[in-house]
Order: sequence, then structure tokens, then C-alpha cells
Amino acid sequence: MREALDFLEPYIHPPRLMPQYREELNAVIDQEGQHRALRASFRGIRTSISELLGKLMNRLVREFDTVRDPKMKEEIDRLSRELTKLREPWG
Repeated sequence: MREALDFLEPYIHPPRLMPQYREELNAVIDQEGQHRALRASFRGIRTSISELLGKLMNRLVREFDTVRDPKMKEEIDRLSRELTKLREPWG
């Protein structure tokens, strides 16, 4: 769990959420407890990742308008699918 938070930390917005997630993890010792702690905060993490993907897609769309690179279009489509998955209910 800590490795996942380390990876996501640069992308979590607002940045004040990260210490909250870390405190919740530090408060529990076992893995199931960590899962429960993160599950309570997961909506904020998903929102941050969703916003990050949206910003990346917007940037790629603007670039694609000028270069028309097929690989860029594939990446836009892939990110769009991932963004759609993130907006589906989690459970």
C-alpha cells in the first residue's frame, strides 16, 4: 500500500490529502486495516487520478490537432477508456 501511495503522491490534488492517507495507513498495522483505511479515502484518490487523466487527454487533443499523429490518437482513445472506467461506480 505504501508503494502505491508513493507512486501516486505527485498526482494527488489537493496535496493536503496525501498526509491524511499516510496517517490512516500508519494508524493500522495489518494489511486488511490498510485496505479499510484506503477504502475510506479512495474516492479522493480516484478523483485526483481522473483529473490528471483529463488534463493529459486535453493536452494530447490540443497537440493532435496540429500533428495528426495516429499513435497520439490511439493514446487519446486509451486514456478516454481509462477515464470512463474511473467514473464507473467502485465496489
